[in-house]
Amino acid sequence: MSTNPRLQEALHRAVGLENDGSLFEAEQIFRQLTARPNPPDLAHYQYGQFLLRRGDYAEAWPHFMKRIDDAIYRERSAATISKPYLTIADLDGIHDKIVLVYCDQGIGDAIMCARFIPLLAARAKGVVLTVFQGFRELFASLADIGNVTIIEFGDPLPAFDLHSDLFSLPAIFETTPETIPPADWLKADIAWKSFWQSRLPETDGLKIGLVWQGNASHNRDEERSARLADLAPLAATGHAFYSLQAGPGTEQISALPDSGWIMRFEDIENGIDAPTAQMVNCAALIDCLDLLITVDTAMAHIAGALGKPVWVMVTKVPYWVFMLDGDKTPWYSSARVFRASERYAWDNVIAEMTARLSGADPLGS
Repeated sequence: MSTNPRLQEALHRAVGLENDGSLFEAEQIFRQLTARPNPPDLAHYQYGQFLLRRGDYAEAWPHFMKRIDDAIYRERSAATISKPYLTIADLDGIHDKIVLVYCDQGIGDAIMCARFIPLLAARAKGVVLTVFQGFRELFASLADIGNVTIIEFGDPLPAFDLHSDLFSLPAIFETTPETIPPADWLKADIAWKSFWQSRLPETDGLKIGLVWQGNASHNRDEERSARLADLAPLAATGHAFYSLQAGPGTEQISALPDSGWIMRFEDIENGIDAPTAQMVNCAALIDCLDLLITVDTAMAHIAGALGKPVWVMVTKVPYWVFMLDGDKTPWYSSARVFRASERYAWDNVIAEMTARLSGADPLGS
């Protein structure tokens, strides 16, 4: 792959045009860059996401998979694994093979792609899924499949024959919007759920969780995250609201002129993304609620994997899973997508959600 500064700048420009909504102009640059024999790093990957976002999955996956040849991937420890990388051609011949699968993206993508582990396990002799430290319990229900083993990074590796990152499984299975497996693998922990059921007060309205701040280190965080103060109109809808915000963003609660409309929980706020297994706790809380309203974070994926109603606030040109239009995503049947009409502005989204929550049947179709 090329490190030519001029080509890297062209790729940066294409991504910027896409994020601005100038899709035709962005695609022309993506196509020119990926047609080169030596394109810049991540050019194919960015174009693959562009195609996925508009639903062209068959065309997208070959570009998407070229990311494992890019420098940023070759520098990762998985690139030193001497065993063969799992390919589409291998799928029909792995009945006697052990496949090592590991997370290589964020926890949200890992939750989203975990649905492919049962499909892989149905073809292979065994699957070893390696998850982030502290998250074994979150993925534990997958081990109910007899030939699936869950380990964490840092654990000794058992013997295996092939390997793949979890994020590649949708491409390896040649997934289309029509063949995406159901997101029904996650099960709420019974003990944690009982804890939350006894802790949540009775209410006449819906019990609604809120997450407004995403990963502060994400390069699009400024437009993907909202401000809690901007969500204040929701308070007038007569429902009960609970903060599921953890870490950065929780300081916004105290800054509200009136914070009494949103209930907060210290054990959720103190870093559920840390290696403490606390995300299992949060998943159980979500399972006790009627609805989760969230920006594009791992919480959206947890709610979707639990089959709980979730309203996802997405920016004008969102992550590819949420596509470009409509109020649905093929990845989560329980999700409703609320799309910002302009970058860095949530006015239309908040107005639409407030109106829906004020109606007679907020969770209806």
